[in-house]
Amino acid sequence: MADLPARLLQDEWLRVIDVGARGELAGRFVAIKSQVEVIGFEPDAAEWARLNSELRGSGWRKAGVLPYAVGRSAAGRPFFVAEAPELSSLLEPLTEVVGRPGWRVKRVERVDTVSLDELTARDELPQPIDFLKLDTQGSELEILRSGEETVLDDVLGVGVEVEFRELYREQPRFSEVEQYLRGRGFELMLLEPAHLRTDWPLARKRTSYADALFLRGHEWFVGGERMGSLRRLLAIYLLHGLYAEAYALARDADSEVAELIRASYGDIRSGALRWRFRLMIDAARCALLPSIVNRHRLVRRARAVHTADGHAWPVEPP
Repeated sequence: MADLPARLLQDEWLRVIDVGARGELAGRFVAIKSQVEVIGFEPDAAEWARLNSELRGSGWRKAGVLPYAVGRSAAGRPFFVAEAPELSSLLEPLTEVVGRPGWRVKRVERVDTVSLDELTARDELPQPIDFLKLDTQGSELEILRSGEETVLDDVLGVGVEVEFRELYREQPRFSEVEQYLRGRGFELMLLEPAHLRTDWPLARKRTSYADALFLRGHEWFVGGERMGSLRRLLAIYLLHGLYAEAYALARDADSEVAELIRASYGDIRSGALRWRFRLMIDAARCALLPSIVNRHRLVRRARAVHTADGHAWPVEPP
């Protein structure tokens, strides 16, 4: 499904910033990595070295990780190192709320934080940035605000972890992040909630946090001055599976691209998926129990489907 996003970009590329790059760098953009420039941030020295080592020859158009903690520019801020490294944060984990061992603080270090605006002024952060991916355990809104002077106005999309309960002391919740980004012209497109584990096997799990996707929509192109970013934005839509929304966005702006999207993703109807699923079930049954009855069932299912030229598949019962 990555062919069309790559074709839409042609000779262009996407610039993705990943703050909190521990783990999988740049997420869904891996599918078209040869057309993506990715810049990560990881203040942990060992993880920073590991990530930069892995990126050598990894196939990205350009890739690197900077050893900074991003936020409002300040010196000597406490950084809470948790037992599970991915849970470490500039905010103090509320272990009494979460109640799980990985959240316990092993030590408190002091770090300097630097804003996106300051990094831009120092020519360490090239512009424009197409996508911001933020997963910093509670400080995501601070990072967004740190780039509102020179960075955020040109960003096409933001992927951010948001919380619905206070897991870190004084952390902003989902509603604050959503209101802020909506006020900056972004639309909430996807919300994929997650739950903290519980030792109560029959209890429903409380929705605690989620991965949220915010993208520019139709309003972004009012006036026509931003049409140069349309194909980059459409590529981001498609990489996240937002095929119908991408088609609607392209329909009034670029009919050629709209037709490509429709032809690539819109001709698969639910009925077509249903017969494929049934055919796979019959094929699996035949493979496990290769009886005459099962083989005849598989052939009947296959012959009921016609090829693009209107003919039945050229198969016969065994």
